[in-house]
Amino acid sequence: MEGEIQADNRLYELAYHITPDLEEAAVKAKMSEVESVVTQNGGVVVLSRDPRRMHLSYPIAHKHYAFFGVLDFQGNPEGITAIDSQMKLHEGILRYMVLKKPEEGKEIRSLGDRLRKARSVAPTHQKTADEGRKVAKPAATPVEQEKMTKELEDVLGKI
Repeated sequence: MEGEIQADNRLYELAYHITPDLEEAAVKAKMSEVESVVTQNGGVVVLSRDPRRMHLSYPIAHKHYAFFGVLDFQGNPEGITAIDSQMKLHEGILRYMVLKKPEEGKEIRSLGDRLRKARSVAPTHQKTADEGRKVAKPAATPVEQEKMTKELEDVLGKI
């Protein structure tokens, strides 16, 4: 029954940064320690990705690089507080974060989905044939043209 997952278990993701001062073997050992913290508190590891060395956007504890690892696990909500308190005590872990992942079958909506849906909706006001066209002004009569040229010459003469 150890492989079975209880009904109240949820899917979580634990992301963590390991100090870059460690050797590759020590990083693997630290990763197994993080996995053991999860399993000791009732979690079942679903997926574990090896930590990779990466450049940080901003320094954490005066370090510009860190090994970043991710661990997906299933566990009960009460065990998360215990995992949190034990992760704080681990030396070599610069920063970590536990996220609740969305359940299967639940739809995740984003702002982009809403915008696409709003654009695809039919317009409420339909344009008539006359609204879409630009109306051309009638050409000026020769008398009006003469009057305008005279006014233009007067204005230019004053300058």
